[in-house]
Amino acid sequence: MKSIARRLAEQFTEVSLDERHAEARKRCRVSVREHDDGMADLIAHLPAAEAYAIYDRLTRMSRALEGLALLLRRYRSMHQRRDREMNFVPTFWLI
Repeated sequence: MKSIARRLAEQFTEVSLDERHAEARKRCRVSVREHDDGMADLIAHLPAAEAYAIYDRLTRMSRALEGLALLLRRYRSMHQRRDREMNFVPTFWLI
């Protein structure tokens, strides 16, 4: 429904979609807004296709890093267990 309304509205505008898009591309920008908690917002005004591509890439990178962090935690815990077992001396050996 929304796309139909957009197409109808486009027919009655004085400035075409292509002209509006070309004008909007001149206003492309990226900014960073820092917060008090050490975090920041990265804000980008850019063509939608590029924005979705960047979002997709960041999402994939984030998931890959989460997977890597999980593997590292498993690796560390496995080696910590092994180290504890290797350093374990049964008390009957001390008698």
